[in-house]
Amino acid sequence: MRFLLWRKRRQAEMNEEIQSHLEMAVRDRMDRGEAAAEARAAAHREFGNAAVVREVTRDQWGWTRLENLCRDLHGGLRLLYKSPGFTIVAILTLALGIGANTAIFGVVDAVLLRPLPFRNSSRLVWATERFAFNHGSAGVISPDFTAWQEHNRVFEEIGASSGGVGANLTGVGQAARVSITNVTVSFFPMLGVRPILGRLFAPQEGRLGREHVALLSETLWRNQFGADSRVLGRTIQLDGAGYTVVGVMPASLRPSADLWTPFAINEARFSPQSPAWAILTVVGRLKPHVDIAKAQSDLLVITHQMDNQYPPQAVTFRAQETVEVIPLQEFLVHNVRPLLLLLLGATGLVLLIACVNVANLLLCRSAGRAREMAVRASLGAGRGRLVRQSLTEDLLLAATGGGFGGLVGFWGTTILRQLIPPTISVDIHLDLRSLAFSTAISALAVLVFGLGPALTASRTDFCEALKDGPLRLGAGRTARRLRTLLCASEIALSLVLLVGASLLARSLLRLSEVPLGFDPHGLLISTVQRPLTLSNPAEYPGFFQNALERIQSLPTVEDAALISQYPFGPPHNGSLRLNIQGAEQVSPPQGFRVTDISAGYFRTMRTRLLKGRVFGDADTGDAQPVVIMNEVLARMIFNDRNPIGRQVSFIPSAKTWMTVVGVVSAVRSDSLEEEPGPEMFLPYLQEPSFSMTFVLRTESDPHMLAGTVREVIHQMDKNQPVTDVATLDDVIAATIAPRRFNAMLLGIFAALALILTAVGIYGVVAYSCSQRTHEFGLRIALGAARRQVLRMLLSESARMALGGAAIGLVAALGLTRLMSSMVYGISAHDPLTLIAVALLLLLVALVGAYIPARRAMRVDPMVALRHE
Repeated sequence: MRFLLWRKRRQAEMNEEIQSHLEMAVRDRMDRGEAAAEARAAAHREFGNAAVVREVTRDQWGWTRLENLCRDLHGGLRLLYKSPGFTIVAILTLALGIGANTAIFGVVDAVLLRPLPFRNSSRLVWATERFAFNHGSAGVISPDFTAWQEHNRVFEEIGASSGGVGANLTGVGQAARVSITNVTVSFFPMLGVRPILGRLFAPQEGRLGREHVALLSETLWRNQFGADSRVLGRTIQLDGAGYTVVGVMPASLRPSADLWTPFAINEARFSPQSPAWAILTVVGRLKPHVDIAKAQSDLLVITHQMDNQYPPQAVTFRAQETVEVIPLQEFLVHNVRPLLLLLLGATGLVLLIACVNVANLLLCRSAGRAREMAVRASLGAGRGRLVRQSLTEDLLLAATGGGFGGLVGFWGTTILRQLIPPTISVDIHLDLRSLAFSTAISALAVLVFGLGPALTASRTDFCEALKDGPLRLGAGRTARRLRTLLCASEIALSLVLLVGASLLARSLLRLSEVPLGFDPHGLLISTVQRPLTLSNPAEYPGFFQNALERIQSLPTVEDAALISQYPFGPPHNGSLRLNIQGAEQVSPPQGFRVTDISAGYFRTMRTRLLKGRVFGDADTGDAQPVVIMNEVLARMIFNDRNPIGRQVSFIPSAKTWMTVVGVVSAVRSDSLEEEPGPEMFLPYLQEPSFSMTFVLRTESDPHMLAGTVREVIHQMDKNQPVTDVATLDDVIAATIAPRRFNAMLLGIFAALALILTAVGIYGVVAYSCSQRTHEFGLRIALGAARRQVLRMLLSESARMALGGAAIGLVAALGLTRLMSSMVYGISAHDPLTLIAVALLLLLVALVGAYIPARRAMRVDPMVALRHE
């Protein structure tokens, strides 16, 4: 190593030592009486070839292989520096392909591959019940959970959680609305999650009357309490009720919440006779060597045994019950798995296109260096030495591309973290495994596109190579066919990506054009949720009515109204059955939403009234109960009969009959992809609710009203927070954010593939034209028109593009079958999309070939022939 680092000094010392030795030998001979010239000649003959001595000495001093490697690396750097165009294109191509793969792999690894951050997460499962009466919706009834907990033989531990409605956190800075998840005291110990501060729930805190303790999330602790460690033991107010803080949970905990409180369990609450049943999410840890099927059958037996303990009125809803058990990780990621696999496949195609592109560049470059390789071989370089030289250069190229690819991957991960939809709730970062994956891609790329050209170059007939001119080398039919095949494969791969991106883009466009049934522009929403612990819930309507009047009097507010659940917001309340006076109970084929609204809501939303009237100021709590149906529910219940004046009820009682007074047009409320469903509207003054959303229409920017609404509510109650403040346009945009994210990413990859393909076609045609200069000169000299040469080159490119497009269409049909669930409004095999993409690629291929072909058309035949 010292020889490599201080080579020049060591060589100077060696030359000085050789010269000193020769001078000493000359002096000895001169002392013995020889003449100076004879003494010098004899000393040199006796010493031998000084160059050979130096070479042998250097071999003894140094590490020959390492020295050769350093020479190869130095030579490779010089060659890359001498070809800046080739170097920049190759490195950028690799960097983009590897970087995109690294970024997406980071997401896939975090969501699909990396184990959950829980103790022995491979044995954690999600267990649920499904009942026919609610169309198979998942959820475990609390008495069944108690039975599972007491009698199961398959779980080491079992716990449950129940999402609450949230609460108003007061007494700590500004009032805030917080989300609360109720968990059994066994839940966190089962997962193996420890608090970063304080303790978990104690066993006795899972009983009624002792459950007023809370665990804070790290985010809430830092934002609301300033990360104060003295928060332990402090009493906070949730909807006016006191809770003692006992711990702080880490921010990495998923699913997340602002606070956790104990889910109280005792015989009174969970006995089958108790009306206070809850729907729970159950997670259990399987015993060793217990599989999913055994766990499912064990829980199903316990569930059937519980049927006999329920009251008679529960027989209907417990009919045809089933139990489902799946791994917890599969449950958490099943919604995003197809998307992530699609994106991973897309980046894999981009990387494959990048490798093919660089392979084409290296094939052209190696063919152009055939004369250089012949000179090296004639000077004594063996085949292994030539292959090693080429592979060293390729390794240097791949390593540089991999290094820049890691940088691109880091940037891509940062961008993805900001753009990724909230449905993928995971901490995404570029970790060591992702970097190792990027390094492995680089090494594989070297083997794929470096070894082939190196072996080809080493097998060249060096005698013929030295005879022929450099422009004729590498222009054989086999080499030309190989480059054409690689270009066609790029076109095929690009077509697959472009078809997928086009389908997603067209689906997004169709979604943006669907009729909503209302006008969302100029609307601001803001939700107010009153404390559930109010001593008199009858105060709810008065508070909301007073606030609505104050807001409606603002000069910039054109219309204002109230609704219990705004469109595209949280899940709606609903019902599965409806009683009609004079008829039997009606069970619609699907559940219908039940929404509380104020007078003026339909005017504010610009929803059309089809029959009857809308609610008015006279529809108060003391007036005759009335309802309004949308056209879907009216048609579902009454067919073609007029529903106006009919009496309906959720509970058949003389005091609960409600008169249908109007029918309105249907609106989309849950999803843009779904057709409007059945819905019933009630006056909120007759059906008071603790949670209402203000809907304000203005001609100016709706965002400007947000501060004013908060100020009005704060003047009425300083401890009342306002949440979900947003424009309805923003709410609708958020519903299609995942689709926009999918289309954007796939579109970026498709555009990248298209650019790489265009560069690859241009490079191959340009190189082919440079190799065929003599041919073009002969054709023109023999009378061929220059346009005929251009037409010949363009027709060759067109045939190559058509062949690649044909292969790509077949592969795209397989992809679209997997994407059928991701498109809306069009067929996954939409012929217009397939034809348009194929034509686009044909155009790109012709444009990529036109520039070098036009340059070849202008060749001077005399110059071409004289050069040859």
